[in-house]
Amino acid sequence: MSGFDDNGSIKRFENEISNTIKGLEGDIPSKLANLAASIESQLKSGNFKDRTGNLRRSIQVGIIDNNISIGMPAYGYYLSFGVNGKNRNNALGLPPEVASAFGVPEGYKFGSSKVWGIDARKFYPLNVEEQLLDILTRTTDL
Repeated sequence: MSGFDDNGSIKRFENEISNTIKGLEGDIPSKLANLAASIESQLKSGNFKDRTGNLRRSIQVGIIDNNISIGMPAYGYYLSFGVNGKNRNNALGLPPEVASAFGVPEGYKFGSSKVWGIDARKFYPLNVEEQLLDILTRTTDL
């Protein structure tokens, strides 16, 4: 017989941790799904002229491994962030997640002095990473 008797408190503690983790497993995916739907809605209601609806229909937001994935044709990003050029110099710098998708450094601006440029329409949410981190950290605060 062991000289240590905890009256089942360790087992209760293990059960409490297990129950908390099970609750989190169900909570995070639903919060991420809500965030993805909100971002998609925000993008689709964006400030861009769309005669055919092709850009709106092409926008997709999903969840991959507890991360948000946003997809649309490149011209959607050009419209949202703008393009520096001969007649425009007000493009926005790309946030980290968009910059990495294009293989350029954070803060990169589309354009050159050889193109005409596009005014930034600013419909891409710039705080996607912060919203995602907020869900993951707030939900896992024990």
